[in-house]
Amino acid sequence: MTAFRLAFAAAVCLGVAPGVAAQDGEPRLPSLTPREFEIRGDVRVDLPQIERQPLSGFGPPPRTYVVPADRAALTGAYDPSLDALPPLALLAPSVPPSDLPMTRYLRAEATYGNEAARTARLDLSIPVASGQFTADVDYEGLGSTSDEGVVSFDHLDATAGIQSGGALPIGLFGTATVSRYAVPGLVDPRTNFLNPLRRLSRFGAATTLGTEGVGPIDARVEFTADRLAPATDGAEMLLGESQSGAKVEGRVRVRPVAGLQIDARGGAAGLDEGIGQDMQFGSAGAAYEFTSRAGASLLLGARAMAYEVGSQNGDGYARAIAPIVDLSVPIGNALRAFGSNSPRLVSRSLGDLAETNPFVQDRPDVAPDVLRADARAGVELVAGGLSLRGFALFVDAPTYLFYQRAPDGRYVQVYDSIRMQGIGGEASVVLPSGISFDAVVTARETELTEGGGEIPFVAPFTARGSVQIPFSRGRLSATLYREGDRPANTTDTVDGFTLLSADARFDVTPQISVLLQADRLAGAVEEWPGYPLAGTAVRGGVRVTL
Repeated sequence: MTAFRLAFAAAVCLGVAPGVAAQDGEPRLPSLTPREFEIRGDVRVDLPQIERQPLSGFGPPPRTYVVPADRAALTGAYDPSLDALPPLALLAPSVPPSDLPMTRYLRAEATYGNEAARTARLDLSIPVASGQFTADVDYEGLGSTSDEGVVSFDHLDATAGIQSGGALPIGLFGTATVSRYAVPGLVDPRTNFLNPLRRLSRFGAATTLGTEGVGPIDARVEFTADRLAPATDGAEMLLGESQSGAKVEGRVRVRPVAGLQIDARGGAAGLDEGIGQDMQFGSAGAAYEFTSRAGASLLLGARAMAYEVGSQNGDGYARAIAPIVDLSVPIGNALRAFGSNSPRLVSRSLGDLAETNPFVQDRPDVAPDVLRADARAGVELVAGGLSLRGFALFVDAPTYLFYQRAPDGRYVQVYDSIRMQGIGGEASVVLPSGISFDAVVTARETELTEGGGEIPFVAPFTARGSVQIPFSRGRLSATLYREGDRPANTTDTVDGFTLLSADARFDVTPQISVLLQADRLAGAVEEWPGYPLAGTAVRGGVRVTL
């Protein structure tokens, strides 16, 4: 019994001792994570069923709708009445005030070369107040007064003006021309004097309203005063006395409604005795433009023209009424057929005569050209950078200016009725690189309808061609003009002439460029027989642009 009690006491002591020992150190929390897992039930995995998609698409097939018979669409031809539609207006839009280019620009250049060839030019454009001021001055000279047998000259053109902004701009301009040139071949038997000099002076003023060809109205009134006189003392015996002339002219064009245009012009020109003592002229016309949705257009109208002249050589007049036609018919995307007749009256003054032919005799008669027919018809092809045009031409004029050579070697003006007919062609090409070519060729027959024969000094064949080659810092260009043999009178002809010129520009900086120019590379030129220009002239110079 005693032994059993001792064993029970020892067991109790062994069980309590670990608990007492644990309380003496750091306490340890029991772990709550189960050591074993028990899964009860069934585990099942379901995979989605894979079906092949239709090859025609991923959506459902389209639904077919059945339209009732009473709701079916109209399938008959649609032929609307175009008479009720308003006319198609193709007028250019009016220019708002903000579209006036207000630019500041200055360019000056000068060149000099052999044969004393020289040029100078100044272009200026600056904004002022609510407008733009522009000025252009051009000078060209060749040779000196001591040169014999060739034409030496100095020629200066200057224009300055100001134009306001707005939808109906107003402009005021002034012009001046001074030209002094030799008339070789004239000899004074008393002094054996050669190469007398002649001077032409022209001054003018003009005012404009609107922009020509744009807006409901445009108008211009201008006045010019001319003087043709010997520039060498004692040359009156050879060149005649000084002569003065003046011309005043006005024109207006209005477009009251879309498609309709009305124009009128008139004026007077005089020599010495005063304006209106020698010539009065005028014309008026009206035309309406019809258009189609296919792109075709037809301008149809009429113009009346008239003038009267009284001079020391007799009186003259002309009256004419002619149709105005301008037809354009597209043929496909690139081809166009065209036909036109542009009757007009070409007025002139004493200065115009002297600029056309500087070697005209003194005290010439002044009269306008009356072109009753100036017609062309042909086709035009435009495809990308290529443009080709072929046409037939016809000109009929009851009054037309031409020249005949007088016994002293100078030229006398003649007015007569003429007729021309011929063919021509034009071509231009612009390459992606910017290089461009263009050419114009004309072959024609001329006829004096009153006395017979050809028109003197009007070439039956003319041709012109040019090339432009731009590069990153400049440009190269060349121009060729050829005029064939020309009739001098009913029996004689004179040789044709060729003009070949070239120029190059190299931009040293954006503001400074070096120029190289060459004129008459094919040799001396006699546009008017007996008065040759010197041969090849090569000039170099500088251009400054600011």
